[in-house]
Amino acid sequence: AHGCAVVASDLPAWREVGGLERVPPADPRALAAAITRLLDDASARRRLQEAAQAEAAARSFSSLAQELATHYAE
Repeated sequence: AHGCAVVASDLPAWREVGGLERVPPADPRALAAAITRLLDDASARRRLQEAAQAEAAARSFSSLAQELATHYAE
């Protein structure tokens, strides 16, 4: 939501969240490589930033409230 690219361990809790660069858990080399790649690749970083902002917008209180209201209206 703050426009930052995020690198996270590929854990079940993160798999449903978009806009992340996932790396294998407990793999510091993969983590370092992903961070380095994002530092070096502005377009990849921008894609992740845009995806993360879209994810945050989709999970905002107002969008979730609208989704719930629509569900109950059916």
